Amino acid sequence: MGNKIKLPQKSNTAFERKSVQFLLSGGVILSVTLMLVGLIALLWMGETSLTAVSILDIFYSDLGWAYRLLSFGMLILALTPAFRVITLLFLWWREKDWKFVGVSLAVLITLTLSLILGAI
Repeated sequence: MGNKIKLPQKSNTAFERKSVQFLLSGGVILSVTLMLVGLIALLWMGETSLTAVSILDIFYSDLGWAYRLLSFGMLILALTPAFRVITLLFLWWREKDWKFVGVSLAVLITLTLSLILGAI
C-alpha cells in the first residue's frame, strides 16, 4: 500500500512553443517598425542616399536618430533567428532532448564563429 502511482507532470510545451513563435513574430514586427520609421524620417529630412553603418557605429558613433532607428531595426532582424536558437536550446535542455540540444549548440557555435571571423 506504500506504493504511490506517479502521474506524468503536465508539460508547458504548447506555451513554450507559442513563446518561440511570439519571439519570432515580435522580432520581425519590431524590426520592420523601426526600419519603416527610420526610413520615413530619412525621406522626410530629404535624404536621398543611405550610408553604410557598422554595428559599432550604432552604439558609439554620432549617427542621426533616423539612421540609428534604421540600423537598430536591421540589427534586430539579423539577431532574431539567433534568439530563437537560444530559446529553443533552453527549451530542449529542460525537456532533456539532448539530440536537439547538441544541434542548437552546433548552430550557436557556427553563428559565433562566423561573427568572430567576419569581424577579422
